Amino acid sequence: VHPDSAVKAMWEIGMFGLCLYYAFVIPLRLALVLPNGLFWLDYLIDVVNVMDCILASTTFGEYHAGQILLTSHSIFQRYYKTRFAIDVFIAIPYDVLALLHLISPSNDVYFLRSLLRLPKLAKLLFIGQYHKRAEKSCVDLFINYALVRVLSITTTVFVIGHWAACGWLMFAHYYVVSS
Repeated sequence: VHPDSAVKAMWEIGMFGLCLYYAFVIPLRLALVLPNGLFWLDYLIDVVNVMDCILASTTFGEYHAGQILLTSHSIFQRYYKTRFAIDVFIAIPYDVLALLHLISPSNDVYFLRSLLRLPKLAKLLFIGQYHKRAEKSCVDLFINYALVRVLSITTTVFVIGHWAACGWLMFAHYYVVSS
C-alpha cells in the first residue's frame, strides 16, 4: 500500500486513537479500580495493535532515504530495523501471563494487572508519526489548520494533566491508605 494512500491514512488515524486510548486508560487503571470487564476491551485493542504490527511489517509502504519502499521484502527489512523490537515488547500480554500464576480476585492482583499493562505505553513512541498523518489528513479535508493545532495542543495538555491527576490519585490511594 502506497505511503500516501487513503487506506494507510485512515489506519494511522485509527492507531492515533489507539495511542490516545492507551495514554488515558492505562494510568487511569493504576489510579482507580475499574470494572474487570473493561480488560476485554483492552485485549481487543491489543489484537488491533498486533494487526498494526503485521501490516507495518508486510503491507504498508513508506518513504525512506528518498525512495518509496513498496516490496514486502524492503518493507520488512525497514520494519525490522526500526520498529520490530518495540512492537514485540508492546505485543506481549504481560498481564495475561501474570493471571496464569495468580488466580485471586483481590485488589492487589488488579493493581498488578494494571501495572503490567504499562509496556503498552511504549506505543506512544509512534504517536508523532500518527499525529502527523492525522494533521495531514485534516488539511487534505480542508479543515482549518489553526483549529487542528489548537486541538492538538489542548489534547497534549489534557493528557499531561490526566497523568498528573492519576499519579496523584495513585499516590493517595496506595500511600495514604496503607499508612
